[in-house]
Amino acid sequence: MNMIAPARAYKSNLRRRTNDPTDPVTCPCFDMEHDSYLIAATIDNIDLHRIKSCTSNDANVERIYWTPIAADERPNVDILLPIDGVKYNYLKAVYDSDVEYYSCERNDYRMADIEPNEAQACMALLSRTCDEVLPEMCQSFDLTGLERIKNNFEIGDLIVDTERSCNTSSGSYGIYARDMDEAVLVSDGTTHCSNMMDEACSELSIVLPPVDSCVDDPDFILHGNSITEEFEAAISVITGSSSTIKNCAW
Repeated sequence: MNMIAPARAYKSNLRRRTNDPTDPVTCPCFDMEHDSYLIAATIDNIDLHRIKSCTSNDANVERIYWTPIAADERPNVDILLPIDGVKYNYLKAVYDSDVEYYSCERNDYRMADIEPNEAQACMALLSRTCDEVLPEMCQSFDLTGLERIKNNFEIGDLIVDTERSCNTSSGSYGIYARDMDEAVLVSDGTTHCSNMMDEACSELSIVLPPVDSCVDDPDFILHGNSITEEFEAAISVITGSSSTIKNCAW
């Protein structure tokens, strides 16, 4: 169990009752380095689990599940079990003056009986996230929705329509499946949603196809793998140059 040093913890505008009036109150569970996106309220880089976050019926308790949008920045530790295919950091704060109970949690690390003003610092961050950050996030889909669509493409339930998908110059920046009129994922125009769509296109390896490439041939299926060596060699014999087709395979 990793202890988080107070010097690296989240610092609010609340103040400790010490001899130094400038000494800031910290939340002892939240880490300045790993929770930096959340602390800085840079909502364009993070996403919250929309069902589990900010849903407490108790005014003395707040909890959120958050993770970076970029897949390579998301937590990947064994203590975190995926929720709908995505691993989230878990943060919780309790400030209950009626029973004088104050605590905070981060993933598998929990501190009970912290100081009331420390609990207030924890609650301040989570409350701000729920009240100000969450409403500004993409309303069209979240990361769990992205994972579900990604899985449908990977197992073959859906086939990507490469002509319409991930086209930022079109009026509807989204991901489309063949034989479907509506997009399976579409941006609502906000920066947060566009960043989510960029990540979706990246994870699905969707790029605009080169001219006269094999994606125009219905016998090919776009799936992100290179073409076979035999086929590439045949192209080289015919054209006298190496093939630049890298998005297709038989």
